[in-house]
Amino acid sequence: RRRSAASVPALPMVGAGGGGRLLEVVDRLGFAVKLSNGEFWTPQRAEAAFEAGCASVDRCLLFARAGDAAATAVVLLRREAAATPAAVLGEMRGAAAAARLQAHELPCAVAIDPGPWDEASGCCSAHGKVRREVVGRRHGLLLGGGGAGGAGGGGCCGGCGCVLRR
Repeated sequence: RRRSAASVPALPMVGAGGGGRLLEVVDRLGFAVKLSNGEFWTPQRAEAAFEAGCASVDRCLLFARAGDAAATAVVLLRREAAATPAAVLGEMRGAAAAARLQAHELPCAVAIDPGPWDEASGCCSAHGKVRREVVGRRHGLLLGGGGAGGAGGGGCCGGCGCVLRR
């Protein structure tokens, strides 16, 4: 939730040249990653575009580590959808063009999660908010995880049952 500038406290500057000036915090940047092309990237805008613009995608989370060329998408398909990762990636290309996303915001790989993303699986809170870190760990896509294309053959990490397409 965004707060107005008036509700964000001003912090005193510390260090050389502070001289009583104030540093104003205007916003926070969550889940920011610096990609290999030098761009700072946050996934929320692209995730919203893919959820709205892809007929087969119910939920979408994008993951990237510092230095990655592009993100990996973990998607939960709509109940009636029987799409392949290649088909989902094609839909994402169309949704990215419609939303005017930049090239580095398009994922390079798609993992289709078998689901469900609910409180019982740990992927959602009691209020329905997706727990990004749980889904990321489930697919080995967080720092310290197995990483995309890990030891699991066709899946992203080997134990989740997803289907990964690069």
